[in-house]
Amino acid sequence: MLDRLARAMQQLGDRCRELIRLKLQGKSFPEIQKIMNAGAINTVYTWDFRCRKNLLELMGGDWEQRKK
Repeated sequence: MLDRLARAMQQLGDRCRELIRLKLQGKSFPEIQKIMNAGAINTVYTWDFRCRKNLLELMGGDWEQRKK
């Protein structure tokens, strides 16, 4: 799973990688808003949703690879 995650992360855009990096550092959404110069907190929520959706798609549509 870590290999799948690493490959998927490399395919994400810069903004998504930065957003995820900040979240992993424990930053709050208001802190991320300031760091990334987002005009509104809802912008950060939208970015987060889209980035997580994109990451999931890049990982094959499932967080855990199911055994066949």
